[in-house]
Amino acid sequence: MKTYQIILCFLLALPGCNEKNSNLQPCSCSGTEVCTDQFVSVGIAIKDKNGKPYQLDSYQIKRVSTGQIFVPFHGSQTGYDSIAKASGNYILAADTNIKNIQKCGEDFLFTGIKNNKTVIENTYTIGHDCCHVKLLKGVTDIILE
Repeated sequence: MKTYQIILCFLLALPGCNEKNSNLQPCSCSGTEVCTDQFVSVGIAIKDKNGKPYQLDSYQIKRVSTGQIFVPFHGSQTGYDSIAKASGNYILAADTNIKNIQKCGEDFLFTGIKNNKTVIENTYTIGHDCCHVKLLKGVTDIILE
């Protein structure tokens, strides 16, 4: 009899597991997500034709919809910039930006400058899953001459 009661309780509770919040829009977060402590960033790797890191003199990331300059990290990027230049790896967005990025994605323009010339100008669509940023569209491994 106990086995029957346990199975009956399980079957009665099961339909509640499939119930979706009908008020939640697909491009919004409920606020009750359970996230990992992992820190995620979205970046690109730029190399020269010999496979060595390509060091830009400067770069900027601009939100296409507003033209606003976008900073992947809050505060100063000075320390990060020297690492990025040496490694050829440039961060487009990080989890610190999640509140400033639309969940379903929005376009960001990455512009890289070398010797006062634009050497790269690529658009990236970046969104998030309510916990971590993610790249939705764009080439991340770039070879420049």
